[in-house]
Amino acid sequence: MSDSSFHLIPKERGRLTERLNLSKELITRYDKDKSGKLTRDEIGLDAETFKLLDRNEDGALDSVELLRYFIVAPDVEVNVHLGKRGKPDGRAST
Repeated sequence: MSDSSFHLIPKERGRLTERLNLSKELITRYDKDKSGKLTRDEIGLDAETFKLLDRNEDGALDSVELLRYFIVAPDVEVNVHLGKRGKPDGRAST
């Protein structure tokens, strides 16, 4: 995982796998006490969101509980077309 707070989750394939991997990476990055879970202080979520995700109410989020955070509607969704510009139909060529 990079030091960026921006995370790319591919839309086309492996969405669930990508999101599960991202939740595991976040736990690795922010798990200060190395418990394998994230407390509210470690992840920095507001109380309402944290409570919604903490399904077993143990005060910590495991990778599956954290996965739910990425399943909800994204903050931003962007389509990027790669290639050369200039085709008459406005699409990029590769």
